[in-house]
Amino acid sequence: MFSRCGHQIANSPSTSLPFLSDLDVGLGIAVRTFFDEDSPSYSKEDRTRRLSEFPKTYMPYTTHLQDDMRLCWGFVDALCSGVSCLADEIPEAHKDAWAAVAQYIKDRPF
Repeated sequence: MFSRCGHQIANSPSTSLPFLSDLDVGLGIAVRTFFDEDSPSYSKEDRTRRLSEFPKTYMPYTTHLQDDMRLCWGFVDALCSGVSCLADEIPEAHKDAWAAVAQYIKDRPF
C-alpha cells in the first residue's frame, strides 16, 4: 500500500501503522464499499469483473486498486490465520469474531 502512494515511512511505529494516513483510510473505505455490495453467491469471475469495474464508478483516479485490494485481502487473511493459532492470549469471543472474518474471506475468493 505504501509503495503505491509514495509515502515516507517513519521510524516511529505510532506514525507508520497501516491505515493511519488519508490514502490508507481511503483504501479501507474502498474495500468496505466493495464488499458491502458483495454476496457469497457471486462467482470468482463475477467478483473479478466487479473489481475491474469498481474504480470507474467509485474511485476513478486510482491506480492499481485491484492489486491493493488483493493485498488488503491477503493481510486480513494472514491476521485470521495468526489469531487462530493463539491459545489463551485473547478471549474466546475475539477468536470467534476472527473466525467469522475468516469464513467471510473463504466465501468470497478472488
